[in-house]
Amino acid sequence: MIICAVGQPLSGKDEIANYLMEKKGFKGISTGDIIREEMIKNNIPVEPRSNIRLFAEKSRKEHGNQYPANIAVKMITYGVNIVISGPRNMAEINFFRNMFGREFVLVAIMAPINIRYERAVKNLRGRKGDNISFEQFKKEEDIECAGNSSHELDRVIGSADRIISNVGSLQEFFEKIDLLLKTIK
Repeated sequence: MIICAVGQPLSGKDEIANYLMEKKGFKGISTGDIIREEMIKNNIPVEPRSNIRLFAEKSRKEHGNQYPANIAVKMITYGVNIVISGPRNMAEINFFRNMFGREFVLVAIMAPINIRYERAVKNLRGRKGDNISFEQFKKEEDIECAGNSSHELDRVIGSADRIISNVGSLQEFFEKIDLLLKTIK
């Protein structure tokens, strides 16, 4: 089984991935981490957040819109449950769907912008670039949802096979993930 978690920044994509890895034995792959690692290798700063988006756009022009999904698939071990977090466009999703067919389940993690921004302010994930104003946070999000072929998060979320709301406690979120696993096995 391959679960692919998508959603807006700080919606809970990494949280579902960590839970599945730590509690359910999944192997995890983050497309965002792949991009950040490539940037670091090339001495490109990962701050501000817009640098990551711009690097991804440039890389997609060079390597195709399925970047970095084309790198992620090389990291997949067959016969092992996988959780992938972070794809941002339909080319990545279609690439995964074509590679894995019915084994691939796209799960959108949803949370309102005010809750997600509060998570950013608290720096819950400890990631550089999260310490921005609400206005900048919203602007970055609007760009990622815009619908250009590099970043079209609204379309990706809209194509999800399942949706999980992440507005309550972590325990509530984990219970929803457990329910999800029961319904897709």
